Amino acid sequence: MPDSRQLRVLAVSEGRKHEVAEFIAVTATIMMLIAFAIDAMLPALPEIGTSLGVADRNAHQWVISIFMLGFGGGQLVMGPIADSLGRRHVLIAGLAIYLVACVIAASTDSFEALLGARLIQGMAAAGTRIAIVAMVRDRFVGAAMAQVMSFSQVVFMVAPIIAPLLGQAVLEVADWRWIFLGLAAGASAMLLLGSWRLPESMTAENRQPLNIVSTLRNWREVIGDPNSRYFTLAGACLNVGFTGFLVSVQQIFEQTIGDRNLLPLGFAIISTAVAAASLVNGIVVKRVGMVKILRIAVITYVIVAAFALLHSLLGDISFQSFVALQAMLMVSAAFAGGNLGALAMLNMGRMAGSAASLQGSLSIMAGVFGGSIIGQAYDGSTLPLYIGAMIFGGFSAIIVFFVAPIKERTEN
Repeated sequence: MPDSRQLRVLAVSEGRKHEVAEFIAVTATIMMLIAFAIDAMLPALPEIGTSLGVADRNAHQWVISIFMLGFGGGQLVMGPIADSLGRRHVLIAGLAIYLVACVIAASTDSFEALLGARLIQGMAAAGTRIAIVAMVRDRFVGAAMAQVMSFSQVVFMVAPIIAPLLGQAVLEVADWRWIFLGLAAGASAMLLLGSWRLPESMTAENRQPLNIVSTLRNWREVIGDPNSRYFTLAGACLNVGFTGFLVSVQQIFEQTIGDRNLLPLGFAIISTAVAAASLVNGIVVKRVGMVKILRIAVITYVIVAAFALLHSLLGDISFQSFVALQAMLMVSAAFAGGNLGALAMLNMGRMAGSAASLQGSLSIMAGVFGGSIIGQAYDGSTLPLYIGAMIFGGFSAIIVFFVAPIKERTEN
């Protein structure tokens, strides 16, 4: 029978497990708002364009792209603030501004004003993302961080599974403005939840002065670290393919496949596969190792992209073939992405906020730039999507295999 000391140790261990599980659940749920702001909009893009008088179908993509632009650029501002004022303040402010932007978007009659609200919404979402990633880095490191991020990603990925379906369901009974009002309601709930369940994770001695000089100094250290520099660049290349898919997927289902009503189902299948990959990565990463998983993932990504490009050239694109190929592509990216992020953050310690902001911003901005080119090149086929995926996936593989500083210490 265990003595009192053993019982106390057991109680602390069980309490720690409960605390970690609650932390993952709360932070991932808050991050779901970011995915909903993108994925719930996808079925509504034609309605938004028609309602606001935008005839060019490719121009509708900017409703997605401009949000991601704000999301990427906003991280450059939010990171230093999170390192100076603390993670919790940035999280709460980001949720509040996100809420206001949703209300503005729901009430406008101008496409330009809508894009402005989406830009602000994206910047606010950047604050929540930076705060969450920095909170994870404050508590975990290395493979443990990769494990926590992967489990968080599973909860986070519930959003892409259900968001397009919910967006389409809203359109059956109301107009697109109610999607934004739904996001506002979600932000209100998460604002209360975050205020209640997420304490500050940054200690006072680790807070950085908020000034341009210190920010530039931190960015120089982030860029100067080989792990941070090269693994962020490799992730940015993969993000181009993801963004290209995201901005053009609605048109692919409506024009290439010929049935826009299949979008929620196809998106759910792909997202479920990605969520499963993230869960598996979280389970096996400590045993197999981040580097080994990463190498297998990026080379698989390139092979699948090449096969998808060949399939596109043959011109026989069906719902089944598109979803299967895109799922394999994004599963490979999911295995790579979690480990690329953990490797990039490995040495960032006290400046986790600045590192997360710069790394995230560079990756997303590269994705928006390259992905928007892919999206605007949409011509009724999937050729632009898979040409971009193969080219940038190849760049990522070159970095991982031949440029990045792979060392045994990155496995610890």
